Amino acid sequence: MANFNSTIALFTGYVLKRGVHPNQLTMSGGDKKFIELARRWPEDLPPLHIVTAPCGERLLQSEGVAATVRCLPHTPAEGLGIIPSYLTRLLTSATILPPLLSATLIYSSSDTLPAIAAPFVAKVLRRKPRWIACLYHLIPPPEQRPGKRAWNRLSYLAQRLALTLLRRADLIVVDNSALRDDLAHLGFDRENIFVCSMGVSLPAPTPPVDLQDYDACFLGRVHPAKGIFDLIEIWDAVRRMRPVARCAVIGDDSDLKGPIADEIARRGLEKHLDFLGFLPQREVSETFARSKLFVLPSREEGWGIAIAEAMAAGLPAILYDLPAFRNLYTSGVEKIPCFSTAAYAHAIVRLLEDPSRRESLSREAKLLSATFSWDETTGREFDCLRALLH
Repeated sequence: MANFNSTIALFTGYVLKRGVHPNQLTMSGGDKKFIELARRWPEDLPPLHIVTAPCGERLLQSEGVAATVRCLPHTPAEGLGIIPSYLTRLLTSATILPPLLSATLIYSSSDTLPAIAAPFVAKVLRRKPRWIACLYHLIPPPEQRPGKRAWNRLSYLAQRLALTLLRRADLIVVDNSALRDDLAHLGFDRENIFVCSMGVSLPAPTPPVDLQDYDACFLGRVHPAKGIFDLIEIWDAVRRMRPVARCAVIGDDSDLKGPIADEIARRGLEKHLDFLGFLPQREVSETFARSKLFVLPSREEGWGIAIAEAMAAGLPAILYDLPAFRNLYTSGVEKIPCFSTAAYAHAIVRLLEDPSRRESLSREAKLLSATFSWDETTGREFDCLRALLH
């Protein structure tokens, strides 16, 4: 697969849940960043060889990434849920251990166990490979996180195990300075943590024809940690002040058969929250063009690439005042005291009723998002990799 002078990247490239067809391509912010990195991989670094699962390979193909890809064996567990997928990918990733032992660089695109277990073993068995691992978010303790307590506990414990393994990494790439501080507080060497921002690239929208316009749109996982229940409560309050207010919700909607759907029905919001499911990038861009505001009442975030994409489309963003955002989204946004849904709803209504303020924030949003360049971001990371090698 690879000779001694090579870079082997373990690319997760999936967000799979029970009931989601494995052919459906989904992409996280970390996935996007790795894809942009792979597109620009320079000739003076060891050649890039990507190891990924079948859906990760399809994602790379759909994005036109030209790199050597080795696909892990397909298993029946793909598409059955995150836990079966994680376990099978953890087992199949062991098959790439021999090439990892002879690689110059090992690059893990995330902190998931399938992406870091084999690199960890390679570092234990042979110190020579340089291991770079990406980490974009620390999962809060279960009691501090909305959603199912058992699943939150499992996610938290899995990441704590991952953090133990990551202490063997030569470099940890994070996307904001607050996360670097958190890792330093956990005992990681600050000198081995590299803060690298994200970028923005969206296709230009085609002019909408006879389509419903939206007062706001949401883009993200339809999950309690991303504020989906907050959004329902917020939009219920908005609807009471503006009876015809509508919000588009873009993201995997496979959970809508459970408590989320029940809460929407209980509040009578079926005609006010339009769940569009997963959309390709062009349709995301078109939905932005039909919206007035971007809302993401997420309770935990790393960089929030969806926010930057919406701002690039000229949408003012309304966000909770999370630590990760304070030095990042400094204009073009309105920040709400954390988890105050009432204040959030009133901020939406104020902006909807004040076109001049909305236009001012739109200009600020475009200016700020223009500073988020994938060329600059990936160039800084390549420089860091060169320094690590030499």
